[in-house]
Amino acid sequence: MQTANQQRAKQNATFGCLGAIVLLFLIAWVWGKASPKPAEPAPVGSRGTLSVASDPTVLLAVDNVAFDELAKSLIAKDWVGVASLIDQGRAFETPRGTRALVIDEGYGTREVRLEDGPQVNQAGWVPMEWIHNQ
Repeated sequence: MQTANQQRAKQNATFGCLGAIVLLFLIAWVWGKASPKPAEPAPVGSRGTLSVASDPTVLLAVDNVAFDELAKSLIAKDWVGVASLIDQGRAFETPRGTRALVIDEGYGTREVRLEDGPQVNQAGWVPMEWIHNQ
């Protein structure tokens, strides 16, 4: 038979485990509420500004084929390839913070029409992450 002290110790251990479980669930719930939600992709018709990290300019491709080539060159850090696309007129730069209107969408990409800057009214393709809400 268990003594009263043994029963109390067993009861305290049970309540301690239940308390720890409740605390873990509470922490997980609060953590989930505090976590920032990912940015919504910019839908067609929305406006935003263009930026990439702390780069002073943003590169745009004139069509989907040029976008694929530009993306491959950027990933490979093939700066000669990037320069070649710009020289051929298949890609261009615009200053960071340029305002843009989303006019089409692709898988992970958006076509935008620039609303200010040196290439105002020119259209180009960028990754959707480069478009930030105004």
